[in-house]
Order: sequence, then structure tokens, then C-alpha cells
Amino acid sequence: MIGKNKLGRNLLLLVPILLVLIYSYQYIYHNIEEFGNINRFFVSIAEGGIDESTQTRISQINNINQITVFGSPESSIIIENAYGYYLYHNGLLGLFMYIFIVGHIILKNYSAYKRALKTNMKDYNLIAISIAFFMFSLSLIFVSLSQSPLDGHKTSYLFWVLLGCYQGSIYIKNKEIT
Repeated sequence: MIGKNKLGRNLLLLVPILLVLIYSYQYIYHNIEEFGNINRFFVSIAEGGIDESTQTRISQINNINQITVFGSPESSIIIENAYGYYLYHNGLLGLFMYIFIVGHIILKNYSAYKRALKTNMKDYNLIAISIAFFMFSLSLIFVSLSQSPLDGHKTSYLFWVLLGCYQGSIYIKNKEIT
């Protein structure tokens, strides 16, 4: 009997979400001209090319003409890709350190998620936040292709504050359990 009530509540939550998604899709479909970047992207892909933004990032990566172990380039160029930025400015060592930091953040959040599943199956908020933050940290791999999410942008402050709050709350929860 309890299962039916939960199913009914979940369906009640699912219906408004589906309605918003359907409405959003219809709005975007009928007003694609208002979404210039999306429209240019699909037009250029349909013509067999790539959009201007992607072309800019590719040309920035192609401008890297010297790769050293420690970085320190002769001239400064703008690179919006985090991997290319660290490779150019900090060398192979900087790129490996960046990849190590991103990998460490992902593994740390994954272990916190697994620990939340094992210890507190009744604490659904902790499990949901652990899943959300694991996915948030996993997105660093893809976001780093177009910007540098861990430094230099407004989103980096949000990321580090949320990471600190999340890891602090996980530490307190683990102390309460043991």
C-alpha cells in the first residue's frame, strides 16, 4: 500500500516536469531564429563544416607551436580550452597536474557517493546530493574543452564553494556515523 502512494506522488511530480520539457521543446522548435548560436551550429553542421565558436577554439589549439615540460611560453596567446591553456602556459607538467586534480575530485566525490549508499540508505537527501555533486564534478571533463572551470571564471568560485560545503558536510556526516 505504501508503494502505491509513493508511485502516485512520483507521477504527480513527473507530469509537470514533462509538460515544461514539452513546452520548452515546442518553443525552441518554433522560434529557432531567436537562438542564433544553436541555429548557426546546425546550419554549419548541415553544410558539412563546423560553427565559428568551434573553429575559434581549434585555431587557438593549432597556434600552440611550442610544448615544453614546464611551460613559460615566449608569447602569450588566448586559449579558451583548459587542457590547451595548461599545456601552453604550464607545459606537460601543468597539464598532468590539472588532469590529476580533476581526476582526484571525481574519485573523491565518487567514493563519497558510494559511502553514502552504504551507510545511510534512509538519508535520501545525502544520496541525492552525492549523485548531483558526482555528476557536477564529472562534467569538469567536458566543460574543460570550452573553458577553464577551476580557475579564472565566475563559475570557478561557485564550484570551489560548493565543493568545500559538500566535502565539509560529508566529513561531518561521516563523523556522526562513526
